[in-house]
Amino acid sequence: MRDIRLPSDLSLVNEMMSWLEFPTLAAQMPCLLSMSRGKGAGVFVLPGFGGGDGSTAPLRHYLSLLGYDVSGWSKGTNNGQVLDLLDQMRDAVKEESELTGDKITLIGWSLGGYIAREVAREIPNV
Repeated sequence: MRDIRLPSDLSLVNEMMSWLEFPTLAAQMPCLLSMSRGKGAGVFVLPGFGGGDGSTAPLRHYLSLLGYDVSGWSKGTNNGQVLDLLDQMRDAVKEESELTGDKITLIGWSLGGYIAREVAREIPNV
């Protein structure tokens, strides 16, 4: 059996200080808002393990400002049940693609990125 260790105190302090990155984000806003426009292209954003749509809200909001038609994954918390989540996301992407007649872009964070990549491999033309 694998021994899983708790994060060090320094790692926990780093996580608690992450809010200090917001001023840097604000300073980059002019550059971020000058990125190419989405023109209504469909995008699904998948959260990392333990996260839900709330954890991807800032990214989804940013993509919406750029003109993308953005959706969260609407599956609650990413519980790490990869095979089930792959099936659910594959079906959701196919449905959205059929509804809009366009390809769907998948953006995933951490484990969500893994799921997004595997869905894209399974249905590359959607």
